[in-house]
Amino acid sequence: MMDVQVVARRTGRRVLMDDLAGRIGRGALLPGTRLLSTQALAKQYGVSLQTAHNALQELTRRGLLVRRHGDGTFVNPTPPPPPPSSERMVALEMRSDGAIWGAFLGSLLRGLRELDVHPLLTDSTGLDALAFADLPVVRRAIASRPAFAVVEHYGVAELLRRESPSTHVICLDRGVVGKPDYDQVTVDLEEAGRLAVEHLLGQGCRRLGVYHLATDADPAAPPVAADRLLLAGVDAALASANLLPAARLGVPWDQDGRGRIREFLAQGLTIDALLCPYDHRAVEFIEVAADLGVGPPADLAVLSAWNTPYADAYGLTSLDYRYDLIAAKCLKLIGEALAGKREYDHWRCYRVPPQLVVRRSCGETAAQPSHSGGAA
Repeated sequence: MMDVQVVARRTGRRVLMDDLAGRIGRGALLPGTRLLSTQALAKQYGVSLQTAHNALQELTRRGLLVRRHGDGTFVNPTPPPPPPSSERMVALEMRSDGAIWGAFLGSLLRGLRELDVHPLLTDSTGLDALAFADLPVVRRAIASRPAFAVVEHYGVAELLRRESPSTHVICLDRGVVGKPDYDQVTVDLEEAGRLAVEHLLGQGCRRLGVYHLATDADPAAPPVAADRLLLAGVDAALASANLLPAARLGVPWDQDGRGRIREFLAQGLTIDALLCPYDHRAVEFIEVAADLGVGPPADLAVLSAWNTPYADAYGLTSLDYRYDLIAAKCLKLIGEALAGKREYDHWRCYRVPPQLVVRRSCGETAAQPSHSGGAA
């Protein structure tokens, strides 16, 4: 009785697909076997001609069938290989937009192919990180219990560790706080702050403003976790030169900063350089300054590599966060685990040194390396 109830709830298309796929899997339909015509299958399963056509089309897409024009539909004589075991799967959660993320994802996928590891990609472009837990594609990735996961957001890392404890999670999020039970591979933010300040001081700048993201709308609110690390490097480099920031401006991550920038500029504070962790925030500052007839600082150092077209368009000094090195480190960790050279037993953090990119003129750039070495 239970079997009848389950079948009754399935659509005709699903019944047809499941039955044919099952018979192929059991060997009841051998490779090269010619199927009944679409019309005959539609009559046999009690579905419309269009439903039968769609079912055969989906099984063809999966590689179980091949369709020969004018000859019919056949069981694939060279069926696709069985799906990889979870030991050879890696779940990927990250955005794919922009040159930087596109290049990073491309190098990661090429490396995974060389390791013979099967990727399950969740493209998080434009999605709210807080809603990831409700996405069906994320749920399917978790249900597959992948051996590895490389994720952009720490919320997804924590979800995987809760619901798939055996998964070796590598998180790229710069804002991870404390020592969670997954690996972290990210840029050395303190080194980024030091590198930018040392460059600006070398250019003769002495009154440095800082524009960062804050935890809330209170003007005295502390910076968000990732910016806190970066600003620690900024403060250390300024202290070495016996200087303090000339001004600080914090704006919540989910708010437009233009109003606060106007208030900031209305104070008449004089700064000769602005340190800003995000390209689009630096552009806000430039545009508001232009509206008010106040020239932007001589050298805007942008401590982000998310949107380098902004940096190119405005000639901003920025930092390359070396996603090529981050991808190489992720692949090395996965390769070592597959080879049994490393056990996944506790949190480790690997920090990649950034490079400073100085825009000179007409898009000409020059990269200046960090003082520190590569990722451990």
